[in-house]
Amino acid sequence: MSSGSEDLLQSFSRFARAVSKAAASEMPAAQRAAGRVIRDDLPRWQRSAERLVRSAVGDFRRRGGR
Repeated sequence: MSSGSEDLLQSFSRFARAVSKAAASEMPAAQRAAGRVIRDDLPRWQRSAERLVRSAVGDFRRRGGR
């Protein structure tokens, strides 16, 4: 391997380790945020989706669909 390739590989390895370390330190915050989305936002999105589907089905039926 040429010196430039080795330098690039080492640089990429350092970058990957730095990203991994940063991700590990932020993991608790990311888990809390994901929990909030699941607990708070998903039920609201589900209710909105159900309303939209009911509305679309009602429109379809009024227009002569089955």
